[in-house]
Amino acid sequence: MKRIEIISGSLAVLGILFYVLNYSFGAMITIISLLTLSGLYFYFGFALFNDIQFREILKKDSYKDISTMRIFGGIGTGIAFSIILIGILFKILRWPFANQNLLIGGIMIFIILILSMIRFLKHKNGLYREIFLRFLIYGPLCCVLLFLPNYAFLELKYRNYPNYIEAVKNLDSDPDNTDLQIEEQKEYDKIKGR
Repeated sequence: MKRIEIISGSLAVLGILFYVLNYSFGAMITIISLLTLSGLYFYFGFALFNDIQFREILKKDSYKDISTMRIFGGIGTGIAFSIILIGILFKILRWPFANQNLLIGGIMIFIILILSMIRFLKHKNGLYREIFLRFLIYGPLCCVLLFLPNYAFLELKYRNYPNYIEAVKNLDSDPDNTDLQIEEQKEYDKIKGR
């Protein structure tokens, strides 16, 4: 499962780079890789953070040395990282509720980090080291994206098309205005050469 995590994370970075540089399939790669990573944490966090191999998930012997609290800790951590990844995806693609997802996930992993540090000092278990390493990646990224303006990725992606950026901002301020919708579509068509 860690191999899937590394591959999905690498593809997510590549997809975001393609998206920002306005290459083909950048958004698609970003969506698929971040959703895969989010699903991995959400559904298999209990196994991933407790070093249970995918083949061993259904075997009872895999859980004999793992306490119930560690299983629940893995589940909670997986859900928190999953919410952060959804927030990252939403922020990059300018979908609604990005900041809410980032805030909820950030608060959850901050609480989990504190509990993990206390438990690590007490038990010196590898589970808590795994959580801390992922927190070092997702925590700062979550904070940066949370305080990043909503139009940052739009302005980066379409930096050579200021009229389109302005049309999108105008449309966002009054989404029901059909004239602004037509203007935004015209500017987008100019970018695509239609």
